Amino acid sequence: MSDGQVSMRRRVTRKSHICVWCEWEIPAGTRCHFQVYSYDGHLSNAYWHEACVEDSYEVFKGQAEFEFMPGDGEQPFPHLTLIDRELCAAEAQP
Repeated sequence: MSDGQVSMRRRVTRKSHICVWCEWEIPAGTRCHFQVYSYDGHLSNAYWHEACVEDSYEVFKGQAEFEFMPGDGEQPFPHLTLIDRELCAAEAQP
């Protein structure tokens, strides 16, 4: 079994999680990316802020393979997380 991404989906969190890129909180009710990947022959998962996914694409642009440790990245737009949470809450209201 090779290492790599199995799937990446957008979702709205039901509880808070920690972003694998920046290690900031992803508050409950926030849009994020949920990634399933294999590493050393085992399946695992990670949560990403939407902005952190885009930031990682910029950091590793043009590289065929890359590795990083959790927290290696920086939260590019921390205020957007709070705005997104408010938008998700407003959309959930009937």
